[in-house]
Amino acid sequence: MEVFRLSGVSFVYPNGVEALKDLSLAVEKGEFLVVSGENGSGKTTLLLIMAGLLFPQKGEVLFEEKPLTEKTAGERDFSAWFRRRVGLLFQEPDVQLFSPTVGEDLAFGPRNLGLGDTEARVERAAALMGLEGLLERPPHSLSWGQKRRAAIASILAGDHDVLLLDEPLAGLDSRWRERTMAILAELSAGGKTIVVVAHDDPAIDEMAQGKMILPGPVEP
Repeated sequence: MEVFRLSGVSFVYPNGVEALKDLSLAVEKGEFLVVSGENGSGKTTLLLIMAGLLFPQKGEVLFEEKPLTEKTAGERDFSAWFRRRVGLLFQEPDVQLFSPTVGEDLAFGPRNLGLGDTEARVERAAALMGLEGLLERPPHSLSWGQKRRAAIASILAGDHDVLLLDEPLAGLDSRWRERTMAILAELSAGGKTIVVVAHDDPAIDEMAQGKMILPGPVEP
């Protein structure tokens, strides 16, 4: 079963840079896909389109055979269903972390998705990413690596079926790189669909079942 299908997708930023041009892509249920390419090739743009936060000027995006458009993303029922299914890890942790404390950031997704059992979800995600002693800390007080771990934990707490991860290993030391890769491997083995943006990372490539390399940007 296809989770995502993108057909002939093009996206141009207001400055005239064409980030994506006629891109087509299919992601199967349970697939672990790595997206790589040089800086400015549109990797993050692609994830944001798949997450329903950007919408292409041309082409079609389907999620489980349903159109993912600005219109459908704005419909309450579709949006609630889609947000429950799909979790996005932003490239910058400071975008992901906006609550007064780390614990509140981890609880935000489960609460807003109406998942219940929020406290247990937060505890599990915090334990996975070694954050048990940091839940009362404000995110701005954390180191970069701690912020990255907190951002990942906020996605894990939502237990989404599909994970869109932008550079999940960036800023992590060797211990937490290995721990995070082990967690991703376990999630993949459990049937999660995972799309990872990574910049030429052999460790991530070895885990992948598929890889897409995006060409460089088209200048205006």
